[in-house]
Amino acid sequence: MKFNHSGENYISIMNSLLLVSTIAISYSYFQPAKPHQVQDEREQIVLFMTRMADAGMMSILQGKLAADIATTKEIRDYGARIEQDHSKLLEALQKLADEKQVILPDHLSEENKKELDRLTQKSGTAFNRAFLRKMRVNHNRDVRYLRKAAQLMNAEVKAFAIQYLGMERAHLLALRKMLQ
Repeated sequence: MKFNHSGENYISIMNSLLLVSTIAISYSYFQPAKPHQVQDEREQIVLFMTRMADAGMMSILQGKLAADIATTKEIRDYGARIEQDHSKLLEALQKLADEKQVILPDHLSEENKKELDRLTQKSGTAFNRAFLRKMRVNHNRDVRYLRKAAQLMNAEVKAFAIQYLGMERAHLLALRKMLQ
């Protein structure tokens, strides 16, 4: 059978695609919330703190690695700044977690361990590129986490999020300058 854009086959295929798309969208719309889509504020606080702890530990290790092996002074300095700033963030997060009776992870998630392993296998300019790319992804993710936390009703969590949102934005700004 030949495919003819102007023929009935084309219209039939397009109608089928439209039907499948409509069914898929309807199906996803009516699915129950996934476990990570929590509604309770306490659960949101715990989820935020847990994610930020994992992200913070990852940033510290990536920053240290960059400070040690990046090929340019600018990236080494940026890595040292990331390590230092995220150490402060993690310290403040731990204090907040203690106040809120939240137990934070004390090790990287499996996903971050694998990502860090991939980064440690790189060297030279390949490392520089991979590090900067990961920093962009990670800091954009952290900004999303912090923005969402800044919307919570809990005053302490909100204040923490607002304070460190500025730091993450500054990291992104410095990163953008390096990438130009």
